[in-house]
Amino acid sequence: MNKNGLYMGLMIAAILAVILYASYGILNGNRELPYYSVSVIVEDSSNDRWNAFKEGLEQGASEHRIYLNIVSVTELSGSEEEEAILQREIENGAQGVIIEMYDSEDAEGTLRELLGDTAAVLVANEMEAPQDAAFTTVSTDAYEVGTAIAEAISADWSGLDASCTVGLLTGNQKKRSMQQRLQGFTDAIAETETMNLQIIWSLSEEEAEEGFAFADRMEQNTPDILVALDNDALEYAIDYLTENPDIYCGLYGEGRSEKTVYYLDKGLIGAMVVADEYSMGYQSAVQISAQLEDHDDTVQNVTIGFLTVTPDRMYDEDTERILFPVI
Repeated sequence: MNKNGLYMGLMIAAILAVILYASYGILNGNRELPYYSVSVIVEDSSNDRWNAFKEGLEQGASEHRIYLNIVSVTELSGSEEEEAILQREIENGAQGVIIEMYDSEDAEGTLRELLGDTAAVLVANEMEAPQDAAFTTVSTDAYEVGTAIAEAISADWSGLDASCTVGLLTGNQKKRSMQQRLQGFTDAIAETETMNLQIIWSLSEEEAEEGFAFADRMEQNTPDILVALDNDALEYAIDYLTENPDIYCGLYGEGRSEKTVYYLDKGLIGAMVVADEYSMGYQSAVQISAQLEDHDDTVQNVTIGFLTVTPDRMYDEDTERILFPVI
């Protein structure tokens, strides 16, 4: 073979190598990376109080190749119904679940049994012993939320009356987060030196379902201040006060739905603790991705921030970021 022939052969081989390498790169570039199927189970999932949480979830999911299935759930009748929903989602192929546990009692044992190897993140609740929990949680510091509600009342009322009565709607006390909110509230009012707050009655979600009527308590013993420890209880209180305009008491609590924001703006609510639920949704997606994509089974307890919002501070920059999140 002469030199020209050898040169041409080498050139052709080089060109073929470049073509093969480029083709391999194009094929690999077009190959879709895997998506992970994650089911989201929260009570009353269609309620607008979850809008910010869902926006955060969707943003996190888009960044971490997660296909979200937000399960249609109405008001739960109990933990058995939620467990049946969870089992169905796993049997239908969910690789991970993001779940708000209805009942914290033995939640870890229940989850271990139902989940097996399925990745899981708990939101808006805590385990019975968070420091020893086997599952990642994403939530506010519930004790501090309760404390913040008490501090908001003290800020508004301490200069007006040295002694005030309180009616307390405590929400679902089967949840550790709600137990902690109640504890934070009662501890804070016990330590308040500028005024005397006396709880004259309290009503949990379970007691209300068993027939202990909120309306009867309000009519028989109307408090100076009505406190609601979660969004559902706060909406319940709003409905009662708007339907009974002759009954007046101050209203404080935790909330995030369009209804609670509207009545905060109207001044019916004196102050409202609002969790950064956009961040809660986003961090839930990040944490479930770490388990599914990176195979990271390190337990995380991610604490989400919150703000105490008053009618005159609704449109401050920091408040708007939490109340009206924009991706």
